[in-house]
Amino acid sequence: MASGAAVFFLAGCASAGTVGHSPATNPLATNPLATNPLATNPLATNRALCMNPEPGRPSPVQPAVPGVSADGDIAASWSLDNAITVEPADGASPVISRQRALCTLLAAEDIRGSDLLEDGSGLTLILGKVTVPDALLVSNIPTDAALTAFHSRLAWIAVVDPPILAACPSTPPPVSSSSSSGDDASSAAGWSPQTVPYQLVVLDAATGTDGLVYAARTNNPCASGLAGPYVRPLIVAVSVPWRLISRDPGGLFGTIALTVHTCDEFGPGANATDAGVVEVEVSRPITNCGSSKESVQTLQGPAFGDPLAANLTHAATGFADMPPPPQAFRSGSADATLCAEAFSDAPEVAAVAASYPVTVDDLRQISGGPSPGVHPFAVELTAFPGGAKAAWCEVKVGTGYLISAVTPDGAPLAGVQHTTSTFQPLPAGIPALP
Repeated sequence: MASGAAVFFLAGCASAGTVGHSPATNPLATNPLATNPLATNPLATNRALCMNPEPGRPSPVQPAVPGVSADGDIAASWSLDNAITVEPADGASPVISRQRALCTLLAAEDIRGSDLLEDGSGLTLILGKVTVPDALLVSNIPTDAALTAFHSRLAWIAVVDPPILAACPSTPPPVSSSSSSGDDASSAAGWSPQTVPYQLVVLDAATGTDGLVYAARTNNPCASGLAGPYVRPLIVAVSVPWRLISRDPGGLFGTIALTVHTCDEFGPGANATDAGVVEVEVSRPITNCGSSKESVQTLQGPAFGDPLAANLTHAATGFADMPPPPQAFRSGSADATLCAEAFSDAPEVAAVAASYPVTVDDLRQISGGPSPGVHPFAVELTAFPGGAKAAWCEVKVGTGYLISAVTPDGAPLAGVQHTTSTFQPLPAGIPALP
C-alpha cells in the first residue's frame, strides 16, 4: 500500500424475472432472434450492450470516498480490511469507457444477488488498479461462476452502500465500577469499532468481461464481532431477446422463445405490461460463459386473468441498467388467481387458459339431490359457507386442456376433472358437470 494511504474497515453482509419496461428504439425489436454482431464483442458500442446506453450519474455514496476527482481518478492508494487495495491509475487509459462501465455496473447484483441500487444507495465510480489477495478469490457465496486473479489490474470500481449497515458504536461501552470483572470482559469482547459502510463492485477496464463484488468486514450484529469479508463473481441482469411462438386461443397467455446462455439463471415464465411491453431478464456472470440456446417459456398478462395485449412490443435488450416504469400492482381476478394456485404444482401445467367464478352454493346446486348433494365432490364442500368463492378452471397441460372446479381453498373437486384435446371456452353461465 502506498505511503499516506487511508485504511478503511467497511461494512458488508452476505445473504442469499421478469418486469415490463417502456419500449425503446431497438434493432432487435422486430426480429429479436436476429444475429447481432455486436452482442458477442466485448468492445462493442454502448448502444448495443446496455438498455440505457447513456445513464445519468447516480448520487455519490455517503460518506464520500476520499481523494476522488470528478473524472473518477483517486489521489492515493487505499485499502479495505488490509485486503483489497485500490491504487491510482497513473495515467493508464481504460478500453471500457466510463459510460459503458457505469451502465454495466448499474445492472450488477450486490453481494446478496439483489439489484445494486434497489434501496436508493449512492454510487461513486472510480478508475484505479485493483489488487485482491488470491486467498480471497474463492467465493464464499454459492455461484457457478469462477473468480480470477486481480493483481494491480486496471478496473472501474463502483463504491456503494452495503446491504446492511454497521450498527455498533464508535467508542467502547463505558465500564461500570459496580460491574463484575466477568461482565467487563464480556462487554469488551462483544465490542468492535464502527465500520465505514461501503461495498465495491469491480469491472475489468480492459475487457468489461471480468469482475467481482467485495463486501468488506462488518460488525453487525455487534455481539458477533467482525464478519467477512465476502467476495463473489460479478453477476449482471440482462434483458434478453425473445420471439413469439404462439398465442393460446383463450387469449390469456402465449408461448415465447428466449435467447439465453447455458450459464444464465432465470425464473419460469414472463409477463407483459398492460401496454404489451415484454422484457425478460436473466442473471448472467459478466465473464464470457456458456453457449447460446433457446428456452421456451409461457408469457402471461400483468395479472392472473388479464388477457395479453393485442400488440406485443419488445423492450430494449442488453444490461438492465434502468428500473422498470411504475405500474400499479393488481392481484388479478379472484377466480383466475384461485385456478393458478390450485394447479401450480400439477405436472406439465403451463397457465390458466380460462376461468369462471362460482360460489359454493352454485356448486351445491349442480351436485344433485338434497343438500349437500350426492355428487362425489359434495362432501368436500360441507366445510365452506354457501357464499364462499370457488371457481371453474381450464388450464393448459401437455395433453391438451384440463377442466375442473376447485374449492375456496384451491383443492380440485373429486370426480370433476376431465381433459380435452383442444381449448373449450367456458360458458357464460355455470358450467355443467361432465
